[in-house]
Amino acid sequence: MSYKNCLDCNQEKPISEFNKNSKLLPDRVYPYCKTCQEVRQNKFAITKYPNGQKRCHGGGANLSGCNEMLSLTSFVRNYRNADGLDSVCINCRNNYRRHNRKLSGEIYRESARNYYKSNSEQIKAKVAGWRQTHPEYEKQYRHANQEMITERAKQYRARYPWSHRVCDANEKAKLLNLPGKLYLHQVTALMDYFGNKCLSCGKAENLTIDHVKPFAKGGHNVLSNIQLLCINCNSQKLVTVIDFRSNFKPLEEIETKLCEIENIGNYQYSDT
Repeated sequence: MSYKNCLDCNQEKPISEFNKNSKLLPDRVYPYCKTCQEVRQNKFAITKYPNGQKRCHGGGANLSGCNEMLSLTSFVRNYRNADGLDSVCINCRNNYRRHNRKLSGEIYRESARNYYKSNSEQIKAKVAGWRQTHPEYEKQYRHANQEMITERAKQYRARYPWSHRVCDANEKAKLLNLPGKLYLHQVTALMDYFGNKCLSCGKAENLTIDHVKPFAKGGHNVLSNIQLLCINCNSQKLVTVIDFRSNFKPLEEIETKLCEIENIGNYQYSDT
C-alpha cells in the first residue's frame, strides 16, 4: 500500500485517504488528506459566502441551474470545487438525472442490473446491516409517507396487475415448503398468451392464477402448472386436477410456448 504525507496535518496516510486528481503528478491525488481538504474548503466557503447562501449557476451546457440564491445545505459536497460544494443545487441535479434517465432509461436500468448481479451479496449484507442499526426507520418512514406509499402501490398494481397474485402464490408455496417459484415477467407473458381471459368460461374479469395440480395434491409452484381462471371457476374447481388449457390450444403447442417464456431473462418485459 502506498503512503503520502498530508501538507496540512503532516501525517503519513494511505493514498486512499486522499481525493483523486488526474491532473496532479506524480501520484494523481490532492496534497491534502480528505479530512484536511474538507476543513480547508469549509473555511473557504465561509469566507466566500458570509451570508450562508450560494447561487445555483449550472454546470455546463447540458446542466443549467435555477439561478437562485440558496442555503449551502442545498448543495451536495464536491471536493473538486474550491468551496467543496457542487455548482448546482440538489433539486436541479436530480431533475437533470431524471431527464437523462427518460432519454436513456434502458441504459441506466441495464447498468443497475449488471451492478446488482456483480455485487448482490455485498448489497444485501449492507442493507441488512443498515436495517439492524436503524430498526425504527422503516416504521417512521411509513407513518410519515403513508399516502404516498399507498398511491405508489396502486400505481404499481395498475401497471403490473399480476404482481400481488404472483407474490401470494410464492408465499403460499413457501409456507407449505413446496418447490418452485413464479416470476412476474413470465406469468405476465403467459397470461398475455392466454389472452387474459378465463380458460374455462372466457370471462376477462376477476382473473386468478390457478394451479392445474393443486398444492393439496402435491402440485408444484411452477409455470407449467398454472392456468388462468376467473374467481368463480377457480372456486368451483376446488382441489381437483382439471387442465383447462386444452380448451385454448393443444397442450403440445402450449408446452413449446412455456419453454420460450421460461427462457426469457428476468428483466425482458416492458418497463415503460
